[in-house]
Amino acid sequence: MPNETHAVLMAKCEENLARTGVTQKGGKKYMMVKDRLTFFRQFYGLKYGIATELIFADELRVQCKAEIIDENGRIIGSGMAEELRGSSPVNKASALENCESSAIGRALASLALHGGEYPTLDEIQSDRRSGDVIDLQKKMPAKPRIQNASSANWKERTNEMIDGMKKHKTMAEHQAWTNSVNENLEELKKESPSDRARLLVAFQKRKSELLNQGEGNE
Repeated sequence: MPNETHAVLMAKCEENLARTGVTQKGGKKYMMVKDRLTFFRQFYGLKYGIATELIFADELRVQCKAEIIDENGRIIGSGMAEELRGSSPVNKASALENCESSAIGRALASLALHGGEYPTLDEIQSDRRSGDVIDLQKKMPAKPRIQNASSANWKERTNEMIDGMKKHKTMAEHQAWTNSVNENLEELKKESPSDRARLLVAFQKRKSELLNQGEGNE
């Protein structure tokens, strides 16, 4: 990657940012991943590859990794991303695709082709909600892990979690709850699949209710 060529590409991104950048929270501008990727290909053609990998996926979340590889097979840039299914209109239908785009954007940003900040379009739309998730998760009491639990214990604990999520009033609260009980979800997957299935059905039902109320569109 010749320094002169890359410097021109970086300048091109900055120029495009000032002219057509999307304004996000706080007044900062952002250049979309698709636009940066177009410039990247215009300058480097197929000389460099972008490889993406699905790291993790279940009914609740998706994690992806992207790597930019030169003609010698050397990784020259990388990025990772995670999206919660149903946490926004985009993630309601295309969480995997959005997660991959996020990872590619971060890989390009690692080469200083960020044109402002890292977020994807969906992250711009859900910026306030993402901050709310972090704030809410900090306030949530730690959920104790259930070790060596009997089937009756798991059933009782699952019922408690289902009752608790019925009180969620926003998608931010719903997402923060998911993050806080992640360890219990993993234990349920191994110890009581039927209770985990009940919990996921309840989670999806409450998520749909919140989205239908318009929370997902904020």
